[in-house]
Amino acid sequence: MKWLVLTLLLLCGAFTAQASTILLPLTPEQGLSQGAVRDLHLDRHGFLWIATTGGINRYDGNKIVELHAKDYRLSEISFNDILEDSQGRLWLSADHTGLYLYNDHAGYFELFITAPKEPGHPIEATILKVIEYDSEHLLFVVNQALYKLNITTRQLTKIFDLTALGYPTGWIRDLLLDQQQLFIAAFNGLIHLDLQTNQSRYLPHLPEDITNPSRDQRHTKTLHMQDGHLFVGTVSGLYQLPLKGINDYLQSERPYQIHKMLADRNIWHLVESHQQLLVATDLGFYQISNPDTISLLLCFSSSNQKLLNNTIVDFVADGNGGFWLANPADGAFYWHPQSEAFQRVPGTEQLTLNDSRVTHLWQQEQTLWLSSSNGLYHLNLQDNSVNRYLGYPASGQINYANFILHFVNDADKTLWLTTRTGIRAFDLETKSLIEPLMQDDTLPSLFSIGSEVQLFEPNSQSLIIKQKNKLYQYFPASGKIEPMRFLNEHLPMEHFGVITGRLQDGSWIISTADQLWRFQPDNAQLSLIYQHADFKPQLNRFASSLLQDKNGALWVGMPGIGLLNFDTQTWQLRQRFSVDDKLRSNEVFSLLLDDSGNIWFSSRQGFSAARAGKTYK
Repeated sequence: MKWLVLTLLLLCGAFTAQASTILLPLTPEQGLSQGAVRDLHLDRHGFLWIATTGGINRYDGNKIVELHAKDYRLSEISFNDILEDSQGRLWLSADHTGLYLYNDHAGYFELFITAPKEPGHPIEATILKVIEYDSEHLLFVVNQALYKLNITTRQLTKIFDLTALGYPTGWIRDLLLDQQQLFIAAFNGLIHLDLQTNQSRYLPHLPEDITNPSRDQRHTKTLHMQDGHLFVGTVSGLYQLPLKGINDYLQSERPYQIHKMLADRNIWHLVESHQQLLVATDLGFYQISNPDTISLLLCFSSSNQKLLNNTIVDFVADGNGGFWLANPADGAFYWHPQSEAFQRVPGTEQLTLNDSRVTHLWQQEQTLWLSSSNGLYHLNLQDNSVNRYLGYPASGQINYANFILHFVNDADKTLWLTTRTGIRAFDLETKSLIEPLMQDDTLPSLFSIGSEVQLFEPNSQSLIIKQKNKLYQYFPASGKIEPMRFLNEHLPMEHFGVITGRLQDGSWIISTADQLWRFQPDNAQLSLIYQHADFKPQLNRFASSLLQDKNGALWVGMPGIGLLNFDTQTWQLRQRFSVDDKLRSNEVFSLLLDDSGNIWFSSRQGFSAARAGKTYK
């Protein structure tokens, strides 16, 4: 990789006069499988590994190669963490599937162990973090639980669970091992676990002057140990704790001094470099020499790339003074301090629609409603004016209660919002949140974190809601709740994905992993209409969109499988479009029917159309 660095520096030198910060990109334009990067790792051979929400990539300094399993593609899998252990083995942790091991001789990944199910947790089993315990064991996190894995026998042992502390729906974000002491960064604080006695307790991580901490300040997410101190990164600040003080506290509960290093920043990653602390945040890349000497090294928006999202979720040093930086939306970028002369970083610009990630659209006459990662937007299509509701005022920062994943329209009266913190009701007339009616005390839990609005059923004027692998029917006019026992008993709910949509005849299309079902609510008839030939439910390939064309045929996009076309008279699969039919990608997301009857669909690798059995780019 050294020749690569020299080349990059030469390229950077050629552009120094054009921008204050020079970044060289690895994005989908350069061949990256997906722009949403979650983790980076530079291995002992000099290869850069890039984990994204849509595949795992390896960069050798010349080209990007996407890696897969032996019998199936990994482009539809979202990877979280990369670990190279002391034996040189490369491990990947993934959403919903499990832990993968790289077979370096064969050149592909193998699913080493499936993520254990956490039945009490509202979110599908997700391995967020994996670390090495010793040469024969790994420790990894599944949602709120911590497991120890024997690599030789593949035996799993649960050694810690937030459920025992009263938080069955919580999250563990990071682990730091110091001999037989394990520090755990959790959504509600810092936890110390003695691995010899299996005793755990919360540790103070905020200064005494913060008497009423916010949820973001309590939410610890990244840990680093350096020069006798433990650094704790939270969703809202970085704090320094003395290790000797922690040990005294564990023995006698004697308070210790805590220093605030960086305030009001979402801390993603920490690394020591030349006796300084480098910090990746939601607003850029910082260097901390001591609590009083803090420098902002760069932010993406002031670079030659002009990115809107300044968040850096991970970074790795290349050993030659440069860094690879991971952006959660746009890719990985190389930066070397010698490639530029630092200039003043501009202040925050006025927030626009471009500052948020749009997740869902709905047109109401001459207006368009858009849900996003930062609230709900209302766009007037006549004068192009934009109003925002529920959003967080500071650009580049996220309030998870306002991170809207999806919404359902309730007969043009209410938008039912699925957010990161549960379901919320937005009244279209008053343009404000309202409290849903409730008949009993079960409703608050039904609307809590992990609950998802699936569908509005106009015949019964009810909402279909999924929570904890169960479906419920909620009647907004009365507040009545009924469990959908028939579907809960006859569908493979452990692999449930989504109710993809409602057809012209009133039936529903339901997606479970690698399967599609048709349900007729009027007579409770359920039938399996599709199962993927290479059935692997552990891969969690669900339908993302559907539509019916002018002839009544059904089109369904299934990321990881492709585009499916069904005859709705016989419910037979007519055609499956995939990479075998010269599609650029099997990750089909959104579908659109134009006035000429063409089916347009988006994927990770572009925009395509299907017409009369022909597919073209």
